[in-house]
Amino acid sequence: MITYKAFVAELTRLREEASRIRNHKRMHEDPAFRKWRLELESLVRQAKQARYQLPCDMKSAYRSFGGYEGSAFDEKRAFASYQQEMDDTINELTVMIESHEKHGDAPQLNASRRGEAVPSEKITFAWLWHHVPITIAGTGIALLFAAFALGFTAGRTDWIVRLWSALLGD
Repeated sequence: MITYKAFVAELTRLREEASRIRNHKRMHEDPAFRKWRLELESLVRQAKQARYQLPCDMKSAYRSFGGYEGSAFDEKRAFASYQQEMDDTINELTVMIESHEKHGDAPQLNASRRGEAVPSEKITFAWLWHHVPITIAGTGIALLFAAFALGFTAGRTDWIVRLWSALLGD
């Protein structure tokens, strides 16, 4: 698993690389750009898998980087778009790096902070108390009481009394 310090060191390297490839004329078709983008997206995915709470969203995976060719394709507009999207990505990298410099490592999200219960080896009343919402617990108790009441009432009906007598041979 990647450490946050290693993550920021890689972000710093990728930010420097982005500054170098920002003016490449082949834009999204440039092999250096394609390698850079793959490394960046892989790195961000690793940080998210390690559950780091990143200080900003990394939107490079959703950017076209000048790679859309429509009926009105204009090389200058595409290059300007590429540079703007590179600048936006560099800004996101800078925010993450500077946040680390100012505040240290980003916290790791644990499952309960994300609204998920972390299963323990045993489900105990204490675990249920801390992880089951009161509405679900109340519904469970109400259903249990309703089942008991229904069974008690059904057990007093003439049909059930005769069935038990026949089964028990009384």
